[in-house]
Amino acid sequence: MGQLANQRFYAHGLVVLVLVSAGAVVSRAAATEIPPSEEIKKLADRVADWQLETRQNARRRDNTRGWVWATFFVGLSKYAAATDQEHYFQTLLDVGEKNEWRMGDSERDANQHCIGYFYGQLFKHYGKPRMLEPMRSQFDRLSKLPYDEPLEWKDKISRREWAWCDALFFAPPTLFQLTEITGDPKYADQAHRLWWKTTDYLFDKDDSLFFRDSRFFTEKEANGRPVFWSRGNGWVVAGLTHVMEALPEDDPRRKKYEVLFRRMMKQLVKLQKPDGYWASGLLDAETWNQSETSGTAFFTYALLWGVNHGVLDRDMYLEPALRGWQALVAAVEPSGKLGWVQPVGDRPATSKLEKSAPYATGGFLLAASELYKMAQTQGAD
Repeated sequence: MGQLANQRFYAHGLVVLVLVSAGAVVSRAAATEIPPSEEIKKLADRVADWQLETRQNARRRDNTRGWVWATFFVGLSKYAAATDQEHYFQTLLDVGEKNEWRMGDSERDANQHCIGYFYGQLFKHYGKPRMLEPMRSQFDRLSKLPYDEPLEWKDKISRREWAWCDALFFAPPTLFQLTEITGDPKYADQAHRLWWKTTDYLFDKDDSLFFRDSRFFTEKEANGRPVFWSRGNGWVVAGLTHVMEALPEDDPRRKKYEVLFRRMMKQLVKLQKPDGYWASGLLDAETWNQSETSGTAFFTYALLWGVNHGVLDRDMYLEPALRGWQALVAAVEPSGKLGWVQPVGDRPATSKLEKSAPYATGGFLLAASELYKMAQTQGAD
């Protein structure tokens, strides 16, 4: 029996509540409707507010600087900018001030660099140099290191190199953005070199997807296919959007990122399930047949960003983007909690309706920011 979940779909400006089983096909007609911007905002505000309320009870030592919450802050900062909501910026400003604008404690660990991208977003809004100073000093030190180790997953390599695909969301966008803001090319130069070092090692040219890390080069799913983790590849395509945003269109390096992005998105739309979600294990939707919102949120965001920025063809990619959005909407409870999130991990795993996490909410808000801009610019209201 398929799992049952309350699904809320936008149709002709109304939110329609229907009950469908997992694996049900989202109609083509519904998937071509861009929701009204105010409906998007109302829902995304509720999701953001629910997550902010849960933060009051957070007990993780790194909850304001580690990647779990940093991803949420990144999503909220972009959503606040898209919808022009100053009260969210004020909330985020308080986070940065309490952090003293520091990144995580492990200086070379890419996980700890994600929060720097959020600081850069706040700098763009407020223009306060102190927001960048600790981060810039840290990257100045790191820019002098050779980063010349092999990327095999052993000897705690993740604390020194970008040896896993998640790192491509956490670190390089922060560095590229720092060059964009300061004009100092060394940050982007380092990020560019290390991005392609990781990509050359982990990107599988046959399936146009990233292995999470070297442990998975020979791992197989139950159906015999390679193991490609949904959220891991979601980190990559979301990271690609942030890199391309920071690179000027006339930068000769940009085209290489666009080519990789289009190649991955072409493959990913083929792997989207009929219910609008992507399976936790991308090549084995039968084994991983639950809804899963963290990978789906990042893929939906990347699709919407690509269409909005002219990097992806609208006729080909808008429909799967809207189907992904409908799937995400279906996982939002009346309280604003986003469910069906795979917990922290490093490979495909089961998800449950009651599970939520800040990184998935951050991905949802990234998708909402792009869909809101699309609705605004295309007169969906």
